[in-house]
Amino acid sequence: MVHALDDAAKQLVKEYMADRCPGSAEIIDALFWVAHTQPNQLRTKELCETLEAVTLVGAAINALFVDEPERKESMTIYDLACGHGLGGVLLAYRFPDVRVICMDHEERPCWTTYREVSAGV
Repeated sequence: MVHALDDAAKQLVKEYMADRCPGSAEIIDALFWVAHTQPNQLRTKELCETLEAVTLVGAAINALFVDEPERKESMTIYDLACGHGLGGVLLAYRFPDVRVICMDHEERPCWTTYREVSAGV
């Protein structure tokens, strides 16, 4: 859990997040707020895996928009079997003009927290 990391490790995670989410300090603050207020919801492994996936998917989506910027208006991103839903939330933040649908069989408590915190970012 991110909450359980020592201060030095938390700083490394923040630096890593800043590298993966340049210009989005509010995302780092929001996720560390989640880690602090909901200590059992933000897993370090899931955070790192999600940031890597969002970085790759985001780059592919940006590449589509280079040739067809109007595509944003009709695009929908589906995060199927989204689990904690953080990937979909981060993609929705990164691409506010694109519809993002997160689906899973069961809603995890962290999904609600991520939705609530992202509404305030």
